[in-house]
Amino acid sequence: MKTKAFIIGLLACGSLAWLSDTRVFAQVGPTIVAHPRGLIVTPGSTVSFTVEATGDPPLRYRWRRGGVTLPGQTNATLVVTNATNSAVYSVIITNLYGTAASLRVPLSFFSVGRATNGIALDINGVFAQYPPLIYQIQYAISLPVTNWVALTNLELPSTLYRYVDTTVTNAPQRVYRAISLPWW
Repeated sequence: MKTKAFIIGLLACGSLAWLSDTRVFAQVGPTIVAHPRGLIVTPGSTVSFTVEATGDPPLRYRWRRGGVTLPGQTNATLVVTNATNSAVYSVIITNLYGTAASLRVPLSFFSVGRATNGIALDINGVFAQYPPLIYQIQYAISLPVTNWVALTNLELPSTLYRYVDTTVTNAPQRVYRAISLPWW
């Protein structure tokens, strides 16, 4: 018996459905369910950008820095070792049925120093983003870190920003980090 296939429509998300006897087959292009997040780290750090996507396999990933494809970076996670240059990263995901592009997210850097009224965190990098990225500055009192404490949330207005932690008192040490908060 010969199977007949009929195209019954092109769905809005780039998926194609077709009917064969009593079965319906959907061909689903990639959809990003969790975009990579922007990072602020100290120079020389190893960082990871991760994307989560759904769609018919195989999903193919192409990571980009500043719009230029990074050769050999074809996994859902991009690892950057010894990071020293600010840049904007994104990923293109494809399969036989479509393409999805992630948000462009920045990799930026901070340094810690003394200020007259506390500890200064100087943040330098690439912050232009739509939608704007909101960062949370956090600290911990010891290593290894078991509990991060939020200091403030902020939208970085330019390529250089100084935040002064005036809550520091006689703590023997503090460890800081800045993470981007999800906008959705």
